[in-house]
Formats: sequence, C-alpha cells, structure tokens
Amino acid sequence: MQLPFPSIRKAFKDVFEHLYVDEELSWGVVKNSVKPPSTANQVQGIRTAVLPKNRRKLIRELSEKLRRLDHVQISEHPGDRDSRSKALVRFSIPDPHDELARIRYRKDEFRIETSPEGSLWLALDARYRESIRCQVTEWVELEKFVQAVLAKYNRRHASTQRQNKIRGFKANAIIAAVKQLAEEEQFDFRYTTDTQKLKLWVILKKDSVLEIEVRFSKFEETLPKLRQTICSLRQLYEEGLKFKIGTQRLIPWGAVSSVPKETHDK
Repeated sequence: MQLPFPSIRKAFKDVFEHLYVDEELSWGVVKNSVKPPSTANQVQGIRTAVLPKNRRKLIRELSEKLRRLDHVQISEHPGDRDSRSKALVRFSIPDPHDELARIRYRKDEFRIETSPEGSLWLALDARYRESIRCQVTEWVELEKFVQAVLAKYNRRHASTQRQNKIRGFKANAIIAAVKQLAEEEQFDFRYTTDTQKLKLWVILKKDSVLEIEVRFSKFEETLPKLRQTICSLRQLYEEGLKFKIGTQRLIPWGAVSSVPKETHDK
C-alpha cells in the first residue's frame, strides 16, 4: 500500500459504519473486530440493485462513477468478467505527489465486491495477515473514502516538504562551515546527502581521504565540533598517525587482546 496500512485502516474506520477487520495471528487464530452489517442490499446513489442479472450494468455504473473522482484509477482484471467472481470493480488511489505512484500493483487495489446476500462491500487485502471489509450503503461513502485517502497523501506531502526544508537548511549550514574551513586550511572536500545524513570526504592526499558522517538528528551537537574534529584529524594524519573506525570485523584473527583471558572467562 502506498500509505501505511494503519493509515488506510483509519480511513476505513472514519468513513464506513460497518467494518470487518480480520487479522490472522501468528498461532493461526483468526481475530475479528466486527460491527454488525446492515441487511440492506440497495446502495443509495447507485440505481441498480446488486442482483446477478444486473451485474454488468452495475459494473458499468460503478466504473463510470469512480472515473469521475479525482486521482482514481480503474484496474481491469480478466477474472472479474466471470459471473461467479465476487469482485465487481477494482481501483487504486495513487499518491498525486509521487510520479512513481502511477505504477500499479495488485496489493494497492481496492475491490468493490458483492456478498451472497446481494450487498456491496469495499475490500482490501493489504498484507497476508490482515484484510478489511466494509459494507457500502451509500455512494457518498466511497466519495468520502477517496477524499480521506487523498487528504492523508496531502498531509504526508506537506510533512515531507517541511522535513526537506529543515534538512536542506542543516546541510547548507554544514557545507558553509566546512567550505570556510577548507579555504582557511587549503584542502578540498566532497559531500553527499540523503534523508538521514550528510557524508563528507576531506581530501588528505591524492590517494587518501577522511570520511565523516554527520547525522541531521545530531546537527546541533555535531556542527560546533566539526571544525575542531577536521583540524585535529588532519593534523594527526600529517604527523603520521593513520586510523580507521569500523566494526569488530576489522580485528584479524589472532590479534592479541588487551584484556587477560581470565577476565573474559568470568
């Protein structure tokens, strides 16, 4: 799902009165959280009753209504043409702010299904352990559901924009500080950024670099120490001290420990 499953489930709960959430627990027990469904088999706002003889007409009407909604994409599935199929229409609601969201996946599809009693249900199988079924009693419920999902996309996009702005400010401050130091100390450097950190490479010699990783979450603590850190490490390198920081996998087999064996055995 393009939105986290809890967000989609919240949208279902906010819009639909009759909700089934089926969760298969790790030991194989099925847990149901149920609100009793209505016995109505007519959907307000859709003229056709959910009857086998009206299946094609209903599919056409549902598809036409869904296509009028902003950012809704109808998905075709050959199996749905079979009159025995529960699914009438499949559709997805891609994130309008994400170009890659135009790529469709079956796991992102919502299904409008018919029950044996003749009522309409909106279904989603978002992951192998959990699924959602909601009875649709009014067409306006589907409209509100699409609006609710799009509103969550908009809030997420606004939050991402704010975070990107903050990260950009922090990255620019780091780069400006290092650039000023580089001009004073006459060295070159390179850098890359991602959503979590800025990675800095200080050129020591033609074939040697000093790599420093600055986490944006530690920006306030790290930035005041960055100048001193770079200067100290460059000076140590010039004095002939070379070093690496890594995991214990760097330690070769047979290296002598500074801790007596008896201490390890305790």
